[in-house]
Amino acid sequence: MNVTGQLADQIDGFSGPFSTWIMHVPARVLFDAGEGISTWLGNRVFLPQAVFLTHAHYDHIGGLPGLLASRRSMRGTKNKPLTIYFPDNSEAYLRPVRDLASSIVPGLNDFVLWQGLKAGDRVPVRNWFVEPFAAYHGVPAYGYRMLEQRKRLKLEFTNKSGSQIEQLRKSGVEITEYYEHVTFAITGDTGPGIDSDLIRNADVLFHESTFVDEEERVGVLHATMLEAFELACTAGVKHLVLYHFSQRNSLIKIRNAASMLQAQVNFTGRLTILTGHARSGTVAYNQT
Repeated sequence: MNVTGQLADQIDGFSGPFSTWIMHVPARVLFDAGEGISTWLGNRVFLPQAVFLTHAHYDHIGGLPGLLASRRSMRGTKNKPLTIYFPDNSEAYLRPVRDLASSIVPGLNDFVLWQGLKAGDRVPVRNWFVEPFAAYHGVPAYGYRMLEQRKRLKLEFTNKSGSQIEQLRKSGVEITEYYEHVTFAITGDTGPGIDSDLIRNADVLFHESTFVDEEERVGVLHATMLEAFELACTAGVKHLVLYHFSQRNSLIKIRNAASMLQAQVNFTGRLTILTGHARSGTVAYNQT
């Protein structure tokens, strides 16, 4: 099944063996850039205005040279600026891919800026801020959350009637306040330890699920499906997307495990399992 509903208007992407990339279409941002991305995007390689890398392992950055070469060679704005953000202190891990891109893309530095980020930094993108947070993967690694500023009635006035609120407003009392809401978050590759407060009430959370069950776990540099469900429940996530599965697991095993664990932890939000391309009919499971 395809990614459906509102998420389909927001997200394009791929998650499979040896390649991961997720694009938030309204924000014009790309999270990771695994192999094959330029083939999937075609002339839409010009859509991203920024790339946010979760970490510098090949399955998340291997498509960068092709993406950059395509933006330089396809019909379109060949000098359209692109900023590639990455975890601070990961320059050495990125160097081989950067060198390859420089060798095959003429004038690369004319339109590409590479920028390291620290956890908590904020990057404005259209109507949002993108903020990295710590992930746990053995190399410098981040997850990212997208924050949107919203307005709401102040807590102290929530028990007032409509006429009382209107009277307060007319008397000059400031009855509303701005707050930040997480519209989208992605963990990248990570073991356990993500702070649930960072994704509190998120509309959508992409959480890696390399290990379908605890028996598969090798080390603590990737997450289990149970850990993803537990984090989503604790944080009150509205839509959980599980991705980045080990190729050892069949779709049937993934589906069965998801059904069992969703009931076990009483996750009541929307659930999507992504194995393949998000818009080509290779999503394994999609349930309200």
